[in-house]
Amino acid sequence: MVKRSPILTDKSTEEEVVRAAGEIREAMTVTLDQHARKKRWCSRSKPWWNPNLKELRKELGRARRKWRVAGISRVQAARREFRRAIRKAKRDCWNRFLQEADGNKVWTAARYTTPRIDKTGQGLVREDGSIAEGHWECE
Repeated sequence: MVKRSPILTDKSTEEEVVRAAGEIREAMTVTLDQHARKKRWCSRSKPWWNPNLKELRKELGRARRKWRVAGISRVQAARREFRRAIRKAKRDCWNRFLQEADGNKVWTAARYTTPRIDKTGQGLVREDGSIAEGHWECE
């Protein structure tokens, strides 16, 4: 037998409302897990990508294919507009992330903004001041 929460009324206590909200959330989660396709994130996922960028990318492709007819300036203008839109989308995404960051996400933001130590090491410098290139010269 399924245990059901009491019907909420104007006289319901705060605990009853909170319990009913939790049960509703749980039921929605179970239903979505059963029937909705989960969004898969990977290293190539771009949270800043939007339909406007998709359309600008298509326009750039069209301009590239027809550059002999329309001229190279159209390709350059389409590329410039596409790159500007990408920079704006990334900036907006980053600012939105910073505004919504709380808890451990604050440390994620700090990790992105702190300078990193160069893991490749310093290049070997010869006595004449030139830098050794390639592993055969470093040996």
